Amino acid sequence: MTPEALDAARRLAHDVGKYVRFGAPDAPEADAAALRDRLSRDLLATRRSDARTESVLEVYESWRRDDGDAVNGDALLAPRLAAVEEALRDVARLLPGLDALAEPELRALDAATLDLSRRCLELARAARAAR
Repeated sequence: MTPEALDAARRLAHDVGKYVRFGAPDAPEADAAALRDRLSRDLLATRRSDARTESVLEVYESWRRDDGDAVNGDALLAPRLAAVEEALRDVARLLPGLDALAEPELRALDAATLDLSRRCLELARAARAAR
């Protein structure tokens, strides 16, 4: 495990894994409008600065461009990164229609964010354990 791969795994868990569920309550929202609002904040404004707002997809692509090779080049972490990307595809499939999603689709998107968050955390834990 290279120090670069370990650092990259930590950044992924923080920048994507944590913030994709940043506003998630302990118990799921009972109201679809509240769920939509929270998903919008967490997924469409995952990273905010004075100059711009980035979605979870943009944050991931930035991470992938800057740090992805370090993780993908590690035999232990590469399969976990593939699992992260699979979960991200589920988010990416539903996210463009967020404003028009019916409640079952909103719940599916919420479940996909939980899966993405868990997979990012699993990757970071595997990296820490292997150092």
